[in-house]
Amino acid sequence: MSKAQAKMNEENNTPEHIKNLANYLKNNAEEEFNRNENVCYYDFELPIKKMFGLHVKAIVKVCRYTALELNIKATNLYYLNEFDNFIEHRLFHANYGKNIKMEERTIKYYEDLLIMIFETMQNIKFNKFEGKFQSERTDNCYMCSWYVSKKASLDIPNTFECFENMEHIELTYDKCCVCFENTSTKTLCDHYLCVECNDKINIIYCECGGHGEDCEERCGYRPCPCCRKDLGKEIDDWKPAENP
Repeated sequence: MSKAQAKMNEENNTPEHIKNLANYLKNNAEEEFNRNENVCYYDFELPIKKMFGLHVKAIVKVCRYTALELNIKATNLYYLNEFDNFIEHRLFHANYGKNIKMEERTIKYYEDLLIMIFETMQNIKFNKFEGKFQSERTDNCYMCSWYVSKKASLDIPNTFECFENMEHIELTYDKCCVCFENTSTKTLCDHYLCVECNDKINIIYCECGGHGEDCEERCGYRPCPCCRKDLGKEIDDWKPAENP
């Protein structure tokens, strides 16, 4: 079999849904970038509502300068960034592919990267202790070290259990205030609350049911299980915790 025939067979074996999405991303991203030279990203939101029971938003991002990215955020969880702005809690982030010019990116280029992204989505795991999704690193894929599977991180609670009864030592993790399992994630009001339990806290409304205009001050908030402060809004007397 010639190299040309082998290449043709390889292309024909690409799943149809990958081909369709590759064409869509390539055409729409190029159109958007050509329309506005200041635009650096084209976002495509995957039709995913939950992963591992968590409310999420999963986005494939076509980047003008850095190929494709996969971003997964928790839609119910927020934290303060360095600019004191509330942003969604990021569960996973990875870059795919080499940095090549837009005009050199073929349909096959997009197809190969999308196959890797779909494989990531299939093999991804939830690390309850760190409150993050994690996956194995693959070829042509760069992940922040926080999101790569690390056996050590999963064993932290057992490895350092001996420190828990030492009064002079304060650990970077504690028991979740709801399920009492070890977690390293905190609320903005400085209480340990794992991502799973945080995501399950419902919004509380007054009698208006969330539709009134002259509501009570405490209408439409998600209360911290410990202090009842709002988990999703800024309160002046809060002492922000370290970003979860």
